[in-house]
Order: sequence, then C-alpha cells, then structure tokens
Amino acid sequence: MGQDEVSIIIISYNTKDLLRQCLLSLAAGMGGAPYETWVVDNASSDGSREMVEKEFPGINLIANAENLGFAKANNQALKLMKGSFALLLNSDAMLEPGAGKSLLDFLKSHPRAGMVGPVLLDAARRVRPSTYPLPGFWNEFSRASKLSALLPGRLKAGLLLGSFFDHKTALKAGRLTGACIMVPKAAMDEAGLLCEDFFFYGEVHDWCWTMIEKGREIWFYPGAAAIHLGGQSSKQKWDIVRASLVTLAAHDRMLKRHKALFLVKLMYASALAGDAAALAYRKLFNPRRDENETARLEAETSWYLNELFRIPLSPEK
Repeated sequence: MGQDEVSIIIISYNTKDLLRQCLLSLAAGMGGAPYETWVVDNASSDGSREMVEKEFPGINLIANAENLGFAKANNQALKLMKGSFALLLNSDAMLEPGAGKSLLDFLKSHPRAGMVGPVLLDAARRVRPSTYPLPGFWNEFSRASKLSALLPGRLKAGLLLGSFFDHKTALKAGRLTGACIMVPKAAMDEAGLLCEDFFFYGEVHDWCWTMIEKGREIWFYPGAAAIHLGGQSSKQKWDIVRASLVTLAAHDRMLKRHKALFLVKLMYASALAGDAAALAYRKLFNPRRDENETARLEAETSWYLNELFRIPLSPEK
C-alpha cells in the first residue's frame, strides 16, 4: 500500500440505493490515487450490508448490531485504516470525477491543514452551503438579530460564510459540513478522533474546532466537488422540529467544550432574541407562511428559554 493511500470511510444507515451510487463514484472520484474503502453499517434493515457483501466484495465492511451514531462508527474504521489520509464520505454523497485526488493533492501542498472539504452540490448541481466560521458572539448576534441584512455583501460573506459565501474561493474556515472531508492521519494523531459524546450532529464541527486549537488549519477548496443529497438518514427518524432540537443539543455540547459558559449564555440570549422576533413577525403578519418553519422557531425559542431561564420545554417538544 502506498504512503499516500486514502482510506475512504462511509457510514451506512438504511440508504442502500444511495450507498451503491456512492460506492460506484469512488473509482472515478479518486482519479487514480490508491485507496481502500471502509463501510460501517449501523444496523441497517434495508439490505445495505447484504448489498455491499454481494456487489462490492473487496470492501472492508463493519456490520454493527446497533446504531452507534456517526462519530463512534467513523472511529471504528479510523482506528483500523491503513492510509495516510482519511476521506469521510456520507452514504448520500457521490464524488465528482477527480475530486478525491484533488483533495489529496491539496493536503499534500498544505502541510498545516487538518481538514479540507470540497464544493457540495445538490441533485440539481446547485451549490449547497458547507463552510462556516467558528461560533462567536458577534457572528451569532449578527445572524440571530438579522443585523446581517444591513451588512455589505462581501463583509457578510466573510463574517458569516454559509449561504452568504459563493463557495468559489479557497479559504481557511472555522467549520465544514461533514458530508465529504479529507483529513491527514498526522492531524488525527494530534487532535484525536471524533468525540463520541456526539451521536449524529456536531461531531465534525467539534473536530474542526479541536484541530484549530491544536494549530491546524481547516480549508475549503473549490477545485473539488461532490454531490450531497443531504439528510437521507436523519429524515427517516426526525421531522423538522425534532431535527432542529437534536442539532441545538449537539451545538450546545460543542460550545460548552470550547467556550466559557458565560459566553455561551450570551450567544443564546442573542439567538433567543432573534428567534422570538422572527416568530412574532410570523404570528402577527404572515400566519399561514410555512407552518413547519413556524413550528421550528417555536421549538427553538422554547429550547433557549429552558437553557437560559430553566423554563421547561413543552411536553410535545
């Protein structure tokens, strides 16, 4: 096995047909770079494991008896990988031709990089936001209070990234969406593996933060691309309200691992003000607009009230 071999790690949970497409994209996606593939199946009931065994017999398969979540399942393969670089790829993502090779070449030329991610595209090949700053009071306040609407476009893109950033320029970021990321083993040796306190959301953002604290750089690189359909496993379990609450809980866990508690509370107060204002506007002026979004705002507002003032969540939340 070559020194620069990539270990591709894919976590599977009831996405058999998408997993097949993902696996079929790897050969062209790696562009001739040597690689091995690991599939960690989290107790799928749709025949995913059997499909891998039958159609891709050369792949390393770990079949879990229960759903261990994203972080723990990835760590199972990360502990066994033989490559010098790990490519974590969602089962609902597909590499574009040459994407993996481009990410590998980028990491080789940026020795302090701890992680790099490509452009993520949806099924219609539209760019999906995948690049974010580390959470901080000012960017959280600007976003939640909607003051970001008053900022010039370039300043807004630089401060908040996400949907304001055009994803056309390589840059050092704070966090990346974890659907397709490449990480040098040397960076993992310094920062450790994914934190297993996270089950499904937040673990990659937390990993980014830890790597930055260890002196590593997190990069977005537009010279590579992957299709990411998004949410194919989570939507089988959670509606928009439950998914939002799970995300908030993971965000809370991450913030409290890296920020002083009083700063976390300040950020939550800002977010509460923004959500409450948005909710009030909807109820006063546009009551029929997107009931799911209104339900999400109600759930988030209740969550922040509980975190700040210990006002219990509504029973249905």
